[in-house]
Amino acid sequence: MAYDEQKQQETYSFPAQYGTKHAKHMITGSVDNFKNKVRDVLKNIRKLKWNWTGHIMRTTKKKWTKDVLEWYLRNGKRKRGGEIKRWEDDLPKGWRGSTRDREKWQKLGEAYVDRRPD
Repeated sequence: MAYDEQKQQETYSFPAQYGTKHAKHMITGSVDNFKNKVRDVLKNIRKLKWNWTGHIMRTTKKKWTKDVLEWYLRNGKRKRGGEIKRWEDDLPKGWRGSTRDREKWQKLGEAYVDRRPD
């Protein structure tokens, strides 16, 4: 029997402590549903990261967060095995200048959140 044939819809019910009103409602889900929810959380995290980056880079004030974002470790040492992955390595090239143009930044953000190429 193949895995797809074995896969069944799993059903969960609320505990009795929530009362009969809530016990009538059943939560149905499957492994695929769970994976989609995990992907949605990751997508939301990427969206928040993107929006925060744009907000910080557009500010004209001297802020500690902007200094930390632009800071690099310059002691000349790195761990064995290659370059240290920096926070901004996840963002596309030329992203600092793109933050000023909000429309372009939003379009790039949609591609970043969905993990599409530029």
